[in-house]
Amino acid sequence: KTRVLELLRQQSGLRSCMWITGSNNLRVNFRVERQNGIGMIESAVAEAIPGLAPAETIVYMRSHKSMGWVLDRDGRTTGEFVCPP
Repeated sequence: KTRVLELLRQQSGLRSCMWITGSNNLRVNFRVERQNGIGMIESAVAEAIPGLAPAETIVYMRSHKSMGWVLDRDGRTTGEFVCPP
C-alpha cells in the first residue's frame, strides 16, 4: 500500500484516493486536462509497480466543483471560501 500511495501522491491531478471493500479495493479520482492524461497516469503506475493495473477506467467529461471554493491554476483549492449570494 505504501508504494502505491507514494506514487499516487506524486500525481498533480489526484483529487481523492479511497480504500474500499471488495476485490478491486482502491478508487482514485484524477482531474486531467486531456483524455490522454488518463493513459499517462495508468502507464506511470504500471511502470512503477508491475502487476498493478486498473480493472476499470471510468471517464467523466465534466465535474462540478464545490460551490464557493476558490481554485488555483492546477484546479486545487486555495483554502479561500467565498460565500455564495
